[in-house]
Amino acid sequence: MTRFYLINKGFTLIELLVVIAVVGVLAGAVIAIINIPAQLGRARDAQRKSDMHAIKDALERYLIDNGHYPIQVRWVVSSSDTWIPGLSPYYLKRIPRDPINNGGYPWNEDQNYRYAYGSDTGQIYDLVSKLENAQDPDRCEIKKWVYRHSGNAWCPPGLNYSNRVYSTTDVNN
Repeated sequence: MTRFYLINKGFTLIELLVVIAVVGVLAGAVIAIINIPAQLGRARDAQRKSDMHAIKDALERYLIDNGHYPIQVRWVVSSSDTWIPGLSPYYLKRIPRDPINNGGYPWNEDQNYRYAYGSDTGQIYDLVSKLENAQDPDRCEIKKWVYRHSGNAWCPPGLNYSNRVYSTTDVNN
């Protein structure tokens, strides 16, 4: 006579719910630790810095060929691919724009993110953006970026400019 035994080869509903709950708690903790919005902001800031250096290099090549920087008496902001006249397509295939590029001037305290350029004489220029990370070591508050037209700092005490301004010219340049 042969005997058959039923062998239970699965998980109970309670066991599955406990495992799912533990995985959910761990995933929530990891997401809270990683802080995805802050990480995305840091990534956009890295892109901003890279873009600013690419534009600076293109401006220096423009200066070598023309004897002056592109003249722009009023500030221009990164609203199109040709926002600095004369740079595209000869010195840069496409002039970068801010990753958010949502309007306004980057030195304002509000949430305006654009690049801005100005050179009224063609002998000096200002190129600025704003960083999202308020603790970035390259922000104006730490680096003392200089507004070349006047020689003044971008974010002196008492001025209503963002302390997260990023430029390519500091007081040591």
